[in-house]
Amino acid sequence: DINENRMELKSRILSIFDAFDIDKQAYLSFDELGRLCTELGLPTVPLIYRGPASALDLSVDGFLQIADKTQYCENAPGEGVVVKADAVSPSQPRVNFKAISNRYLLAYDL
Repeated sequence: DINENRMELKSRILSIFDAFDIDKQAYLSFDELGRLCTELGLPTVPLIYRGPASALDLSVDGFLQIADKTQYCENAPGEGVVVKADAVSPSQPRVNFKAISNRYLLAYDL
């Protein structure tokens, strides 16, 4: 099982996180991914925040605070958050990274 089923799922679920357009050799933007999933009737991963980066604390500590607030279910801290920013221009490509929750690491002795 993935992560020892820490989400306590009774069955498998599918949630779309990303999609790659083979013909264009590029990942779909956030809006393109949303349209595709709506068209196909597929669920996406939960969205925690969408908006200007200037509204966030962009420090490592800021992202860890956001990650530490995630929770799978009662008494089960979430693994963390994935941050995705669409490409702004060819010189400012798309950015992705994961902030893993310290609560998660401590709870599961990782």
